[in-house]
Amino acid sequence: MPRPTAMRDTMAQGSSLPEGARAHIAICRKRVCIIMPKSQDVLPVVLSILIIILVAILEKQSKMLAAVTATMPLAAPLTLWIVHVSSGGDQATLEQFSRGLLLWILPTVVFLATAWLTTRSGKRLNPTLHISYAVWSLGVLVFMLIRRRLGLSWRCGFPEWNMAACGRGRGN
Repeated sequence: MPRPTAMRDTMAQGSSLPEGARAHIAICRKRVCIIMPKSQDVLPVVLSILIIILVAILEKQSKMLAAVTATMPLAAPLTLWIVHVSSGGDQATLEQFSRGLLLWILPTVVFLATAWLTTRSGKRLNPTLHISYAVWSLGVLVFMLIRRRLGLSWRCGFPEWNMAACGRGRGN
């Protein structure tokens, strides 16, 4: 993303925004530029805040509805939409990304299982979160080591056995 001064100078000369700046709206007055993010950058944050508020309200009415709301797919559909838009609707990119989501959800499931087991054993919230995140981090690390050991690409979906199909070499 170009610096605001580069945008201001370019806009002051009457030309269009610099390359790469099309994703944002720049409002420039005198020496100050305000860069407005795209809706796809703001939407996940706004929806996350709304979900947190909804969980806080529902928690008083029904623990089950609060749990269902808290675990509903929110980030995954939003990231699928962002990948779809940024790839120009490329189906292969979307398929590879969604395959990766399927794998990387496993450490999150382990996080939730760990949280349940630690609360069940009588631990309070802080130790539960610390232990659960430590186990989640370990799960992510294990998956990363497995990918590296098998020579799987970071940019292709998992498992990507045919590296020639990705057009990338080992360990990318």
